[in-house]
Amino acid sequence: MKTKKNRYEAVFIYNKDKNIFKSSLEKTKSIFSEHDVSITGEEDMGLKKLAYEIKKNKEGHYYLFHLKITGSIISAIEKDIHLDEAILKHLFVKIDFKKPRKFK
Repeated sequence: MKTKKNRYEAVFIYNKDKNIFKSSLEKTKSIFSEHDVSITGEEDMGLKKLAYEIKKNKEGHYYLFHLKITGSIISAIEKDIHLDEAILKHLFVKIDFKKPRKFK
């Protein structure tokens, strides 16, 4: 029996270094792939100043994912994400709307 996938938005704040960011972004996408997560949209939000210092960083590279995911596997994904030190913060939010937002 297949479990229903719900829509989520996930925002990640990565290390500001361009090479570290690109490498970590690919790791994140491979983690999603390993856990059968569908990426329905993504947006590079760019480098932004942080409201407070995180792991000695004053800036971070923001990246937004729109995902279709089974809620029960988010904790397993988060365990893998915590191993990547280039990810400063992340947040998964379940979204409830019938029409998905359009990306640029």
